[in-house]
Amino acid sequence: MGLVTPAQSHDPYRAMDYIGGVVAGQLFQSPFAFGRGDGAIRPLVFAGPLEARGAARSVGRVREGLRFSDGSPVTASDVIASLNQVWIRGRGIRLREERDCVIFERPSGIADLHATLVTSWSAISKNGDGRTGSGAYVVGPGSTPERFELVRNPHYAGQQGPGAIESIELRCYPPDPDGRATKLVAALEAGEVDFTQVLGRDDAARLTRVRKLYQPGSSTAILYLNTERLDVAMRRAIVTSVDRYALTSLCYDNPAGFVARGLLPPRMGSYADEVTQAPVDRGQLAKTELELLVVWAPRPYLSRPAKVADALAEQLAKVGIRLTITHAKNADDYFGRLEAGDYDAVLSGWIADSGDPREFLHSLVHGNSVLAPGVDNPSASNLARWRDAEADQWIARIDEGSQGRHSEATAALIRHIGEQAPLLPLMYGPSVTVLSRRVRSFEPHPLNIYPVFAELSV
Repeated sequence: MGLVTPAQSHDPYRAMDYIGGVVAGQLFQSPFAFGRGDGAIRPLVFAGPLEARGAARSVGRVREGLRFSDGSPVTASDVIASLNQVWIRGRGIRLREERDCVIFERPSGIADLHATLVTSWSAISKNGDGRTGSGAYVVGPGSTPERFELVRNPHYAGQQGPGAIESIELRCYPPDPDGRATKLVAALEAGEVDFTQVLGRDDAARLTRVRKLYQPGSSTAILYLNTERLDVAMRRAIVTSVDRYALTSLCYDNPAGFVARGLLPPRMGSYADEVTQAPVDRGQLAKTELELLVVWAPRPYLSRPAKVADALAEQLAKVGIRLTITHAKNADDYFGRLEAGDYDAVLSGWIADSGDPREFLHSLVHGNSVLAPGVDNPSASNLARWRDAEADQWIARIDEGSQGRHSEATAALIRHIGEQAPLLPLMYGPSVTVLSRRVRSFEPHPLNIYPVFAELSV
């Protein structure tokens, strides 16, 4: 597999970049997963769907014979210890063990939990240690971040696919100074790389000796504005000065299909934030010099981060705002700066871990998702550091009532975000998979943001 950044942290209970998620997805299994092709949710760690026992209780039975990579059995106790790491936070759910079953209890009633139990932070590990999983692969000896090896887990039970490939190397091809993935593109054309999902659509379009699969994605590039430093008038002045279409045109030949109109990717629904460009009263500008932190490498939602940052600086300069651009050196540098809140704005984005809009919105705008030192929550990505009671209330209402009420609450929250301007969605990212012609059995689905190597053969 070809990468543009090294494989670093893969602890499923801590903040990870995309590559960390790829690795964790091979080492660990969640209670459920999206199926191949049709995307239907199917059981992995559990033997079947959750069984409802009244309005306030659901039961999941652990799959018989499932073992961790060290050969020890997966138990209900392991599942509870793992879900207590991150998944349970803010849900008001109590977990308890009953022989080989996990009991989910909530006084206010249990919603359908299946879609939330496919996420990376619901991964099951031995005693919740974040190290020993039941996935098809384990970390190979001698792995380095630049050349990371996965080898087949001898105790793998086969529920995600046969695991026919004995070993997989994740090899890093660093991008050029201007952010282009020239080395990875050349390696794909030369047949050195069999698989990648980190190229932008236009980079992939230049390839001629491989197979290319394009699908609607589940990610959004975002300009986050630090609400602890910028008041609402300043934030509104910024977002109404940005030409989203022009920025999107730097990453796509057909920008109209990718320019953002709201925070949620289109496959989660069409909800417009109603933000439009407008003249700026420079008297509204409490600050005229801002520091912009830029994500350290190209992402599925932002294939030209450096170029977009420079263009954003040019746009804001026209209204009297000067941007000082800081490019994060790597993932550790990036997350360290985010935790410290040491920035005025961030150019980055978010990739959905599930098809649940509430999960997406909770990660990005809920007050509990503000990154800070000591906050151990891999889903926390409220980089605007926005603590807004009205937004939190809308999120709480999204799962309530009928589909109509769900949609009304989502639309109201997206409009509220547009009015308060803690962030500005810029463009949507497609799902782009590039495969050599010898790779077999790959069936894409937009909700499977991480590949499942156990499904593949060569």
